[in-house]
Amino acid sequence: MGWFHQVFSGRGWVLGLILTGILPGWAQDEYALLHDQVGTGNMGTGLYVMNPDGTDVREIVSGIYSTPSVSRDGKHLLYVGQHPAVATCLSIYRVPLDAQSVRVLLTPAIGWSLDSSFSPNNDWIVYRVYIPPTGGGIILPDPTPTPEFGRVPFSRPFSTIEPQAVPLSGEYIAFAKADGSDALNAAHRDFVLQSGMQVWTMPDWHPSNENRVAVSVSGQPYSYPTSSIYLISPDGSFIQELFKPSFNLMSGLTEKDEFPSWSPDGQSLAYVSHIWNMSTNKHTYSIRVVKADASDAPGILITPEYEIDAIAHGLYKPVWSPDGQWIAFTKTQAAEFGVPIRFDIFKVRSDGRELTQLTFTGKSTKPAWIRKQDLSSNLRMAILGKVIPGDGSPTPSPPTPTATPTQTPGPTDTPVPAFTPTLPDGNRVQPVLVYEYDQSTLEDCGWSEIPGGFTGAAPGSISCGRWEGHPIPSSVDQKGMGITVQPGEVVFTYASQTVAAEGNPVLLRLSVRADAPGASVTLAALRGAMSETDGSIATHMPMSASGFVDQERLLVLVYELDTGDRVTPVIQVAATGNNGPVTVWVDRLEVYRIEPGMAYPGFLWSSTP
Repeated sequence: MGWFHQVFSGRGWVLGLILTGILPGWAQDEYALLHDQVGTGNMGTGLYVMNPDGTDVREIVSGIYSTPSVSRDGKHLLYVGQHPAVATCLSIYRVPLDAQSVRVLLTPAIGWSLDSSFSPNNDWIVYRVYIPPTGGGIILPDPTPTPEFGRVPFSRPFSTIEPQAVPLSGEYIAFAKADGSDALNAAHRDFVLQSGMQVWTMPDWHPSNENRVAVSVSGQPYSYPTSSIYLISPDGSFIQELFKPSFNLMSGLTEKDEFPSWSPDGQSLAYVSHIWNMSTNKHTYSIRVVKADASDAPGILITPEYEIDAIAHGLYKPVWSPDGQWIAFTKTQAAEFGVPIRFDIFKVRSDGRELTQLTFTGKSTKPAWIRKQDLSSNLRMAILGKVIPGDGSPTPSPPTPTATPTQTPGPTDTPVPAFTPTLPDGNRVQPVLVYEYDQSTLEDCGWSEIPGGFTGAAPGSISCGRWEGHPIPSSVDQKGMGITVQPGEVVFTYASQTVAAEGNPVLLRLSVRADAPGASVTLAALRGAMSETDGSIATHMPMSASGFVDQERLLVLVYELDTGDRVTPVIQVAATGNNGPVTVWVDRLEVYRIEPGMAYPGFLWSSTP
């Protein structure tokens, strides 16, 4: 089904680095690096995947998605996206890498939830909460009664403030159940020993010890004026500073140790050492590896000591390969006024050899390792919470948030997810194919073109990828196919691969919109492949284009083969007027098999999204 089928079902790429256990027979080419890219304000603009040598970078999904991490068993992906009800909040979602069910919301609508890590048994996550200095327009709801983590209750020192007030500290750590049940809470499950005088960041759960989380802490009474790495237990019964960072008041040197990352065997920690020379205002960053008991502190230097003008995050979030031989990390390549503006991903062996730059875009951050075989062809759709392949079993929905929205999303801000029909018994109607037309070329989208069609007319133009504006409101990624025809022009495009009917009628649903009425749009199904068809065809050609001018509509076609078992979907756009160009936007084409004896809802055939 186009590029995603070829990529994820066949080869696959790096999606994440957080896996545990040394895997026998591990080969680097079996894995890929998942990462995000950042745009204005360092906001995530999508998830990408690449080979571990930096080649073959591919986009998985675009939008406000960032900070990937992978469960300990390699079965689930965590990522950051906008909260479904409060656009100013970023939340953590979980989605299975086999894309057999929809994404699940894990965190409440308070601030930005970032930098998550799974517990060893994958039942819990620990994560960082960031509240912008001004509150960011975030409405903080009243806290619910304090839950318990094991035997020790949380005190919620940050969440018991009055609604709409700004918390004393902008960064702290919290815990959530990985099944999504905590997303219904009005407040985070904060770690019990935090207070408004500290900043707690960048937690990483030990790969095999449920009672040890590594975290960076600064502020009174901990590690002031430095930042130090602490080991804590989730229930608050244990806290220990791993080792003392350096501080020399006379020389003006202050060390901040951040971004702890456990090795797969739990015997070592990688971390970022940030030396700030207060007298010269110079910032030096490096990555070190220290033993789990810190007996060799400050540990082995495995990167150069980079002098970077960034006040914070000159090096970011090192992560280990599954065999413990490599560490990937983000390096700030440029900063303005102390704020990082360009980032790229590097990797280095855990003993400091073979330092290699992997990306050169200035936007790539936060790598994570993942096995190529675990990348599903439908992972992108699962991340979007849209079409999910499966066996027809009921699919759980994300919890309904209780936070009060700060605004009502509309076509110009948060798009409405595409509708997915549901059977009377609650099962979802599963398409066998979905074409999104979200790649840069028609070929990469899995389609081909016959210029001008079979009539010999002048050919129109086709483009694929991101649209300007929001021409189709239900499109989550605002990507698709744009077809433009001038008077006398025709565009004829078809799926490069045929669809197996398996003895059933085939239903096609095409989401379209046009900017003018001077063109006809035809949805068709050819019997057989384009190279061997006998001309047998079924078409849906609306008598008037006015139905999809400046509004989204669905073209629905049902085709039952009399002979053969292969169908080729076709789209044709032909100019019908003489008043200039017409552009038709195509968001997606869904292909269903209609099985005899099944009761299908009538709206499956509806022209209204």
